[in-house]
Amino acid sequence: MKDNIQGEIIEEVLLFLNKIVGIESENISLTDGLESDLGISGDDASDLIRAFSEKFKVDISNFQFYEYFHAEPVFFSFRNTKKTKELTVESLLKAVKAKVLV
Repeated sequence: MKDNIQGEIIEEVLLFLNKIVGIESENISLTDGLESDLGISGDDASDLIRAFSEKFKVDISNFQFYEYFHAEPVFFSFRNTKKTKELTVESLLKAVKAKVLV
């Protein structure tokens, strides 16, 4: 039963990502980085995280967005936009189970 529930959660998250990024679920792997592999960054990433939180009832109040995603490009921006962490599909699955994304 637990494996069946886990499989359903995986499928729901993959379908959610499919709707957001337009990549077929079977072409998304658990190790894919949302920014590096799926091309989600800036405002699109912010929208995705908010929608993810609402759909899966995940607390994002302590999520440090700029540790995982680059900001929207700004002409002549001198701010350091180097991210330090990679948010993966598997990270989202763990967040669904834990009900928190940090």
